[in-house]
Amino acid sequence: MLIVTCLPFARHRYLCDVVGQDHRVVAAESWADFLERVLTLRPHVVVVDPTPMPQSLPIALDAISAASARVPVLLYTPLSPTAARAVQSLRGEGQCLWVLEGIDDDPVRFRATLARHRRAGGEEALVVPLLAALGAGKGTAALSAAIRDLFRAPARYRTAQDLARSAGMSLRWLNARLHAAGLASAGAVVAAARVYAAFEYLRDGALSVGQVAEMLRYPDAKSLRRHALAFTALVPSAWADTLTDEACIARLAARLRVRPDRPLVLVPRAARNR
Repeated sequence: MLIVTCLPFARHRYLCDVVGQDHRVVAAESWADFLERVLTLRPHVVVVDPTPMPQSLPIALDAISAASARVPVLLYTPLSPTAARAVQSLRGEGQCLWVLEGIDDDPVRFRATLARHRRAGGEEALVVPLLAALGAGKGTAALSAAIRDLFRAPARYRTAQDLARSAGMSLRWLNARLHAAGLASAGAVVAAARVYAAFEYLRDGALSVGQVAEMLRYPDAKSLRRHALAFTALVPSAWADTLTDEACIARLAARLRVRPDRPLVLVPRAARNR
C-alpha cells in the first residue's frame, strides 16, 4: 500500500512505525506538495491533519477536499475544536474518515482502518477473477482471504509457502486447489502479486529498482528483474516507457490463467437502440 501524509513529524513517524516495512509512506512538505503527490503517485490512502496551523486551515481543507475526489482520506487529529470544525467542513466528502489521536490509533486498530479504507488498486483486476475461479468449497474462505492479503501487502509474502501458511493449508493442498480451479501454481500467484506491486511503486520514477526490491524483500535487484522479465517480458527499467497499467495486468493475468476483471460499462438505452 502507498500512503501519502501531511502530518506533524511525530504522528508521521508513528504511522511509519505502525505500518512497518509492508507499506510505503511518503510525507508531503506542504498542502501544494500534498496535492501534487496525490496526482502523481496515485496513493491508496492519504493521512492528514489540517489543524496544526489554524491560519492555513482554509487552504488545507481545499487541498483535502480536492484529494478526496481521487483517494480515501483519513483525518488523523487530536480531539480539539479546530479538528471538529475541520471534520464538519468535510462532512460532505464521501471518502473522509476521522481518526482520533490516542483513541483510534492503537497499532492493530489503525492498521485495520488503513486496510479497510484504502482505495482498491489495479490489483483488484487480478484478485477478482482469481477468487471467482476458486469458487466455493472446503477452505476457500481462508484461501480467498490469504490471496486478497497477498495482493494488498505483498511484502509479507516471499514464497508459495508463505501463502500456504496464511491460508492455513499445506503447500501441496494449496497447489492442488489452484490446479483444480484451472489456475497457475501458488508460486506464480505470489510472484505476480509482487511484480505488480513493483510496477506500481516504480511507475512514478521516485524509487530505484534496488529500493523497490528491498521494500518487497527480494534478495537483490537481480531477483526482481528476473521475476519482472518472466511475468511481463520486460525488465523494470523498461516499464515506464513501454508498459501501461492495463498491459501489465493483462500479462500477469495470462500467467495466472485468468481474464482480468474490468468495470461494467452501462450503455444508455437510447444509445443501444441507435
